[in-house]
Amino acid sequence: MYREHAWREVKRLRKQGTPIAVIARRLGIARNTVYRLLRMDEPPVFAGRMQFSSRQELAVKLFARMLINEAHAVLNSESGH
Repeated sequence: MYREHAWREVKRLRKQGTPIAVIARRLGIARNTVYRLLRMDEPPVFAGRMQFSSRQELAVKLFARMLINEAHAVLNSESGH
């Protein structure tokens, strides 16, 4: 819903003649995002969960496992185990 609101607000402000930089500052978004939203004929749609390649997914899982193991090690050393 936020993205649709931002899209509508960008369109409304630009139609009133508000400069791109002012729109970006007012909405807290990048000027490039303002330009992208202005080029869109319809509001942006949430695409859902990001898709990873199997290689990327494996890297994320390994990194998460490493962080969990480090957290367990810290907790165990603090409790004297």
